[in-house]
Amino acid sequence: MAVKGRTQQSRQPAIVAHQPPIIAGELNNRQRTYLLAAFDLDQRAEENNKYFGAPPAEVWRWMEYGPIGQRRFLGSGELRDQLVRERLVDSGAGATWSRLGSLRLVELKYTPSGFATRGRPISVLWVRMTTRGRRVCRHLRGLPATKPRAPESPFSLTALRLLDFGQRHPDQKFYWRAPWDEVLARIPEAPIALGVAKGLIGRGLLAGKPQGQLTITPAGRDIDVAAQPNWKPFRGAS
Repeated sequence: MAVKGRTQQSRQPAIVAHQPPIIAGELNNRQRTYLLAAFDLDQRAEENNKYFGAPPAEVWRWMEYGPIGQRRFLGSGELRDQLVRERLVDSGAGATWSRLGSLRLVELKYTPSGFATRGRPISVLWVRMTTRGRRVCRHLRGLPATKPRAPESPFSLTALRLLDFGQRHPDQKFYWRAPWDEVLARIPEAPIALGVAKGLIGRGLLAGKPQGQLTITPAGRDIDVAAQPNWKPFRGAS
């Protein structure tokens, strides 16, 4: 479930200059360490959620920090644990996160813990990197301003079967099962085939909806299916 709670609205003036080097210059060493710790966990979560059916980013982009100004009897998230190892968790943690929030490098959200101390409820802090925050971190790490796009992987055999069928029936609408139904072959598992169809639609090679009717696009017709390394015609097909 997505993390719900009250989002902090900073009253501190936002920085006017948006260039990462200028923003980075506004940070002291402690603030940089906090920001980079959040960035590392954010990037790890991104890598771990690159699969079909992964939760939406609204869920996994939020990182649990834990209670502010409290000991670990409530537990803490991986982000707080990392800063504990850096010996940077103390009574100033809340102010540090607030400063990063005022610069719009992170978003902050508080949820109730269900515990109280001296009659006051204890809240749990959650942190989410912003696009600006990622750019500043990439500058601090000496990385390109934007993350390079990963090279596209070779087409799977399932993808090539869908493209091949579309190319042979350019004016026909078809369902994802059509290539296998045509030759009475064993169809792949539906979740896998639907995910492949969704990927081809996303790349502009097919049009339609994965669970509905599909059509080949001009870009899809341009793919040389027979030249692809994973291509294998159905047994007995020419």
